[in-house]
Amino acid sequence: MKKMQYIVATLGLASVFLLSGCGQSSSSSSSSSSESAQEQTVNSLVEIKNDLEEDSYNQAKEKLDEALKKDPDNKDLKAAKEQVDLYMKAKEAYREGRYDVALDNAKKVCKVESGLELMDSKAKDLETKAKDELAEKQQKSKEKKVQKREQAATKAANVSNSKWNGTKQAELGNLMTQWSASMGQDYSKVGFSEYVGNMGCSVSDFQNGSATLYVSGQPVTVTLGNQEAGSSYHIVGAYDGMTNNGDDTTYLFAIHNGQGVVLVSQNSDYIESNTVDSYFTPTKNQNLSSRFANLVG
Repeated sequence: MKKMQYIVATLGLASVFLLSGCGQSSSSSSSSSSESAQEQTVNSLVEIKNDLEEDSYNQAKEKLDEALKKDPDNKDLKAAKEQVDLYMKAKEAYREGRYDVALDNAKKVCKVESGLELMDSKAKDLETKAKDELAEKQQKSKEKKVQKREQAATKAANVSNSKWNGTKQAELGNLMTQWSASMGQDYSKVGFSEYVGNMGCSVSDFQNGSATLYVSGQPVTVTLGNQEAGSSYHIVGAYDGMTNNGDDTTYLFAIHNGQGVVLVSQNSDYIESNTVDSYFTPTKNQNLSSRFANLVG
């Protein structure tokens, strides 16, 4: 009986030692595996940095993708991947001349947390280049616009057979000053882009389609600028004021089929729906209409 108890006790101790040994082996194996994964990540980052220093971005990107498959939760790898993706987009935009996009992505590279200092440095260099190119591009665009305006002004000034020009524009101002004084009324010149309450729109709205000009109940086409355009109503001036009876009155001076025409509208004669329909008729004031017709010639 004692011999049997001894055997059982011996077997029990052996089992304990065996189990203890197995536990230590598993823990050691897990620790070793973790250290191995960390070493692989460190080694991968070293290789990736080398590729980035040599501007081998596609190769670096492939290695980052491979490393993230093995260690998908690694913050350093994820940050580096985000930086490389953004930087490659910035480089592509820069090559294509989209400097604003390049600048935006380069700035984003530097904002990535836990990112590589190497990528921050590269992004800042690209950011500086993109800023310089963008500034130069904007300057050229401004110069081009100025040049176009100057060419347009020169072309308009050289049109000898135009029905309308700067001299006649000034004479129209004098005409309205004299005529309104003789009528005991006061009219102010209206800019084409200026909203006129009596019309419910601006003069330029007739040209861009936001409003429709009706003459004697019929919709007409409107043009603006230094030259008349055939059968359309080419508006060269607009004046707004008040009659002696207190009627809000707007005059449009236009060239139609080569002839000067004065159109008038009173007391907000317009209908507003999806667009504005503004109603005018030729003025019955023969003095004003004939003087303008003579001015047009």
